[in-house]
Amino acid sequence: DYSVLLVEDNAAIQQYLAGRLRRECVVLTASNGAEALEILHNQAVDLVVSDIMMPGMDGMELCRTMKREENLHSIPLVFLTAKNDMTRGAPLRRHAGAAQDLGRAAHRGGGHLEGTVL
Repeated sequence: DYSVLLVEDNAAIQQYLAGRLRRECVVLTASNGAEALEILHNQAVDLVVSDIMMPGMDGMELCRTMKREENLHSIPLVFLTAKNDMTRGAPLRRHAGAAQDLGRAAHRGGGHLEGTVL
């Protein structure tokens, strides 16, 4: 089975996205970059989907660390970011080594993906 590591500090958004992704693949979850690295060092993961702004190790540092480590550098990472931040920070995210960005719009009832992969 295809496995996705979802890295998101907002519990409601993490739960929502994990529920949606579980329809298609095995989903592992982490609340920050440090937790994600622990999972990546111990389990096979096909794709990482990560928020950028998180406490502790953020998504940018997770991406840079993954790209430096021989056993992790080939795993694609997609940033999940607020819709209004998609164009402003795109060059920095790509410089860090992200494969793509997904837009996320947060609403009072939880978060959801909006649009398509860029």
